[in-house]
Amino acid sequence: MIKQLTIAIDFDGTIVEHQYPEIGKELPFATHTIKALHKFNTSLKNQAAIVP
Repeated sequence: MIKQLTIAIDFDGTIVEHQYPEIGKELPFATHTIKALHKFNTSLKNQAAIVP
């Protein structure tokens, strides 16, 4: 049985430029890469939403 891969992704500085508390511009290839990972049944989680 193949398990689903879960990847935690930080928002500021990973998907967009770090401009907190504002939302910065999207970093090159961020959306493209996330969509590609999602296509392969990868579970993507916002790092801030993960509680240890």
